[in-house]
Amino acid sequence: MSIAKILEKQLKALSKWVSKADNRTLLFDRSVARIFELRRLAAIPPSICGPLSQIAVWELKTGQHQLLSKDILGWQKTVKGYAYLWWANRLNFQFLNRGLVKQIYFFNEMPFHVLLHAIMAQDENSAAWLGDQLSECVSKEDKRVIGWGTNEFTWFSCWLYQLSRGINDVRFRNKFGGPYEEIASALESKQKLEAAVFNMCEFHLEKSVEEDGYSDFFHPFYNIFPIEVLAVFEICRQNGMTQPTVEHPLLKLPFSFPPLPQFAGNYHDEVLDSVIEATRHIWMDEKAG
Repeated sequence: MSIAKILEKQLKALSKWVSKADNRTLLFDRSVARIFELRRLAAIPPSICGPLSQIAVWELKTGQHQLLSKDILGWQKTVKGYAYLWWANRLNFQFLNRGLVKQIYFFNEMPFHVLLHAIMAQDENSAAWLGDQLSECVSKEDKRVIGWGTNEFTWFSCWLYQLSRGINDVRFRNKFGGPYEEIASALESKQKLEAAVFNMCEFHLEKSVEEDGYSDFFHPFYNIFPIEVLAVFEICRQNGMTQPTVEHPLLKLPFSFPPLPQFAGNYHDEVLDSVIEATRHIWMDEKAG
């Protein structure tokens, strides 16, 4: 299937998904109800992370659809979905770190997509907390964390995070090849980087469809959101490098740009804020500040 056909298929699938009423009921309405049930318990259990992730997917995908329909309020839903997703990942790790669960499971490298999203969004504190967690898990191949493999995408994501801190970390740098290696080797040349980014966009779409086993970008939100490319662009900006100019259909989608200023930054709403407050004893530690 051609790249153009893959993108067309993904966009049609998004429109169909959003228009299905059951998805709102299953992902949003029931998840909000479940959160209020769990908040009434004496101690919020680790299962709180499930409904947080479900709400995130609903907000992210409907936000994407709104942006494709030229509704700028889609940015608000996108930022909101990111906030839910980040907290779902943080709490998962905190429940593990405090010994309240023996293992945690993530679907399709979810935390690494969230890490790159934090870098892209210039959310430095969130990127630092999650990036440190993931770098340690990957470098030590922590068996308590399941649902991902130590593959090229995870190594590349950790390397990009370390690079955003000014560190070319050899623990991760020597672990990936293909389009990931092409990006890493081209950062000091605008012309080479433009070619590498184009190839990464092609690779992203190829890996956005389901395959047997693992596929880097088969993800309910990041399949047509080239977060790894946008994180590279942000690192270029941080280091005063000329922004590459790349003509690719994936980079012409409205959510392939930084959020409008009025929608940037942390997003809060009543449900998420109530969970953050109720779990303060879980997540408040020396890394959180």
